[in-house]
Amino acid sequence: MLDPIFNLLAGLLEWFYSLVPSYGFAIIALTTLVLFVLSPLTYRSTKSMVSMRRLQPQVKRLQKKHKGDREKLNQEMMALYQEHNVSPLSGCLPILIQSPVFIVMFRVLRGITRRSSEIGFDAGQGLGYEAVDVSNAGSIWQQFTDASANGARNFNPEYLHREIGNESQMYLDLVQDNEMQWIGLDLSRTPFEVLQDNIGAAFPYLVMVALVAFLGWYQQRQIQGRMTGEVSSQQQMIMRIIPWMLPVFSFTMPAGLVLYFIVSALLRILQQAY
Repeated sequence: MLDPIFNLLAGLLEWFYSLVPSYGFAIIALTTLVLFVLSPLTYRSTKSMVSMRRLQPQVKRLQKKHKGDREKLNQEMMALYQEHNVSPLSGCLPILIQSPVFIVMFRVLRGITRRSSEIGFDAGQGLGYEAVDVSNAGSIWQQFTDASANGARNFNPEYLHREIGNESQMYLDLVQDNEMQWIGLDLSRTPFEVLQDNIGAAFPYLVMVALVAFLGWYQQRQIQGRMTGEVSSQQQMIMRIIPWMLPVFSFTMPAGLVLYFIVSALLRILQQAY
């Protein structure tokens, strides 16, 4: 059901890659485009969240005034929210807006770095390129055997244009490789996987995770600095938990998705400053 959306984002990745043959550039450009499209919704939800906090003194007064009348309290509070055009769920909206995009981006990145095999999605094979000349089958099989013996598992990308004669450049480059290289990082691997192999090699990946944590913390502090009044218990919980959720996710997500987190956080910080 969501395949058209996966294909759309993968197609945009292919297009950006055709402009500049860099996996990192393609992810950064796509992230920027997505944040630009979502910016009106994010702006309204963030503004509503700030307004919600400023109304807390009035909410406290209503709660005290109608302490024994729950129905009347709800009516008065809804009238107050409507008067100031705010939503009690405003604190959750920025996260809710981003969640579907995160899920789609995860599926797309996982799909384009897929490694096909008869024994599992991630088990891999030495040669994933399907558009080959069968007349050269012996040579192809030798390449497959050699690559398998060396532990190589070339990509067999999903969602990309792969029809013979109409392959995208991203597909052609991925299908001949088993790494998604960008400035020395393999964007197809998770920080946890790299850490298991080599602590030294994992350092830049761990820096990315730490950067996700810092940017998440900074965003919450940025919003708090723009607010006045008391904070509801729901908003307090959100502000305490959210900055630590993404770093935990980032540790087990492909580095390409961590790059998406970093770029989107930087753009939202600029947006919130505005």
